[in-house]
Amino acid sequence: MISYKLPDSVKIVLNRLETNGFEAFVVGGYVRDLLLQRETHDCDVTTNAQPLEIEKVFMDYKQSHIGKDHGTVGVKVDGEWIEITTYRVDEATLDHRRPKAVRFSAHLKEDVLRRDFTMNALAMDISGALIDFVGGQSDIEAGMIRCVGEPHLRFDEDALRILRALRFAAQLDFKIDVKSVNAMRTHAHLLSGLAVERVFQELQLIFEAKRSSLALFYGQGILSHVVLEMDQLNDFEINMLDEFEDVRIKWVICFRSNTIDEMRSRLGALKAPKQFVHDCIQLHTCYHHRFSKDEYELKLMMHQYPNTILKMAMDMQMKLQDPMYDVEAHHILNSLMEAKVCVHLKDLDLDGHDLMEHLIKGKQIQVLLDKALDGVMRDLVVNSKAELLAWLNLTS
Repeated sequence: MISYKLPDSVKIVLNRLETNGFEAFVVGGYVRDLLLQRETHDCDVTTNAQPLEIEKVFMDYKQSHIGKDHGTVGVKVDGEWIEITTYRVDEATLDHRRPKAVRFSAHLKEDVLRRDFTMNALAMDISGALIDFVGGQSDIEAGMIRCVGEPHLRFDEDALRILRALRFAAQLDFKIDVKSVNAMRTHAHLLSGLAVERVFQELQLIFEAKRSSLALFYGQGILSHVVLEMDQLNDFEINMLDEFEDVRIKWVICFRSNTIDEMRSRLGALKAPKQFVHDCIQLHTCYHHRFSKDEYELKLMMHQYPNTILKMAMDMQMKLQDPMYDVEAHHILNSLMEAKVCVHLKDLDLDGHDLMEHLIKGKQIQVLLDKALDGVMRDLVVNSKAELLAWLNLTS
């Protein structure tokens, strides 16, 4: 039997509980990621100790009681927060998200059987030995996402698990078993009742994953309940999602057949951050722009949009085989960026103080600076203070 090494901070928590007469195990995603040799985060410990008993055991440690009503006490050990939760059984939910009541249990198995997927239902003791009641280890080895128990019940209990299944598929490059996918489609209508902020968070995690395409393929007939366009992408578009890393590109691919107003409305309905929406609108606009081979026109684009947005837009045009893509314009734009050409007032070797020294005042300062920048961008004058002042007829 393989034994896995736990961090000292986790061992301290487990040992402290055990020496006080309680059971204690690491559980959930932390164990899953240990088995997958992925970077682990946010260790969760489960125990038969009641919340008040947990507080007493760790009375000499800094604690957090935010989740105490649900049996969770946070303990800070060696600078890390570890959540310790009493074994529990969730009562039925009223809103397909949160249980209407939580009942504490004395048995690890009862706690495990309430969890979402077998890969997240593994426990580990202080020695690093696995406790597996549901076949989670074999499902991890097979790269399979499978519900604990009856899939229809799991998704009816918590509709967010539908998006979590899609997200895990994208993050881990795992398959989702057929029974679970069928249940996800049956209960997909429940997604419309979830908090939009939580939905957006899951969708962002899907798009941050390397295999976003898997979530979109499995999500056909599902994701349309949260973003209609995600169910309208063709196979080529879905596969191309994996060719890009930036989530803004993936969102624009979803909305590339929409107008800017439609995209703004969709992202607004998901309560996406304003700056994120702004970036997506800029990228959408640039993607649908036919880039010129004229250097001045490209410089005007560089003046209006960040280089990162322009690069992503042209990369999208190239990889998505857009008929507007012009390889020569792409090369010229890259050359201008590498040369760090002057396209902003801050890049001018001339500023308002220089003009005031020549008795220029008020609005005329802005007029002359704009004229100087345009002259530099048109290659009519060299970007040096002396040359610019002479070109503006301001030399004494």
